[in-house]
Amino acid sequence: NSLIEGDSADKWTFGVITVGKRNEWVRKYIDSIRLQNIPHYEIIIVGTWTDEQTTGKDIKYIPFSEKDDRGWITRKKNIVFENAKYNNVLVLHDRFFLDKEWHNCIKKYGNYWDAIFFPIIDKTEQEYVHWSVWGHGLLPIGYADIKDWGEEYYCGGTFMAIKKNIWQKVKLDEKRFFNEQEDSEYGLRFTNKGYVIRANPLSKLHTF
Repeated sequence: NSLIEGDSADKWTFGVITVGKRNEWVRKYIDSIRLQNIPHYEIIIVGTWTDEQTTGKDIKYIPFSEKDDRGWITRKKNIVFENAKYNNVLVLHDRFFLDKEWHNCIKKYGNYWDAIFFPIIDKTEQEYVHWSVWGHGLLPIGYADIKDWGEEYYCGGTFMAIKKNIWQKVKLDEKRFFNEQEDSEYGLRFTNKGYVIRANPLSKLHTF
């Protein structure tokens, strides 16, 4: 169900949401995308972004600062998907960049998925998996084994790759703002709709 005509592991839309305070980190993210040598890709920046050092035909900037005081990240992420050219869409907060082997490992993993997320390597070089678990209320984030999965598991909202044709059936709830359990609500609704969030152990992200 995940694949549509023309879909390919060599076609990606990369989104980043920002409020304009981390231009250097956004620049590093853009650089990490370009180093992948992906045949077909685009970069969509939603929020506030002014960086004269970083330009290119691969970048689309969509200004958006409405309700920034509350952190309207659900709207910003939906804007990325609405404008995405490709079916594979990865949306990040502005504190991540791609590992140099990210795309090569994407091709090894394959293109059959509804949504995937990745191990994170932090600034101390520690690697962890960002599963969270919803029980009776929100439980502490569990850095579980990458093979783990459960109906009450979800991926933390700082990043996720989702097929655009799947997102069109399960969009983020724009009534929710930052730190209002917008990620857990979305993850559970995604699963309840019959789609599966998978962990790709091969492709990795780095966080500042």
